[in-house]
Amino acid sequence: MTSTTLSLHRAILARARRLAAICCLLVWAPVLAGPLQLMTEDWPPFNYEKDGEVKGISVAIVRAIQQEIGDDSSIRILPWNRAYALTLHTPGTALFSAVRLEEREALFKWVSPLMETEYYFFENRDAPTGIRSIEDAKQVPMIAASISTNSDYIRLSAMGFTNLSQLDTISSPARLLLYKRADLGVMSPLTQRFQEFQAGMPDQLVNTGVLAYSQPLAIAFNLKTDDARIRAWQQALDGLRRSGELERITAEALEEAEADYAIAR
Repeated sequence: MTSTTLSLHRAILARARRLAAICCLLVWAPVLAGPLQLMTEDWPPFNYEKDGEVKGISVAIVRAIQQEIGDDSSIRILPWNRAYALTLHTPGTALFSAVRLEEREALFKWVSPLMETEYYFFENRDAPTGIRSIEDAKQVPMIAASISTNSDYIRLSAMGFTNLSQLDTISSPARLLLYKRADLGVMSPLTQRFQEFQAGMPDQLVNTGVLAYSQPLAIAFNLKTDDARIRAWQQALDGLRRSGELERITAEALEEAEADYAIAR
């Protein structure tokens, strides 16, 4: 190959590489700079739909972040498993309120915490278990555990529980408890009241006072999300927390959710 031919060959290769790079940029530009697909599930008071409007504590926080950074992406409610799979595999997607578990840490990019939540063992008022500790809870015949947002099944399994019923939806533990098909369920005191209401059986579940665990609620972004976008969202959330605005938003959204579901304090 002559020097002239070699130079021409190298020039063609260089041009091909530049074209490939441009194509990649064109493909990823909408992901890096375009609107997000923001998804959540039905889990009041954090996320829910009322008269066609997506509302809730986490929704209010996410929208406050969006206002801070000038993001106008819409939010839609989907079944948890579908939203989780989409966020895991689709660039330009994000999911909340997701619990930031160790098992999920490397699967997503995270903005957190939206808020910290505590989860207790609850029982049916008419079927008390008498538990006083975590070890007591390990001895009951069955605990209703969700693999949805808060992933009770994952957390409790890691703690050595073997008496778990694996459920698909966040409301299933409350329903099994209410219909006496489980001995215990793990819930946030906030969500417990709403789940009772949805099942038409208010004031039927009782907090045993035994804390199962506490964990942060977060926004999980697809791994291919631009780091600059993650930083912008995190900085906006941190700013809302420092200013005290986050506390006000949380209180107002909870009050609104209680009014939407006619739940008395």
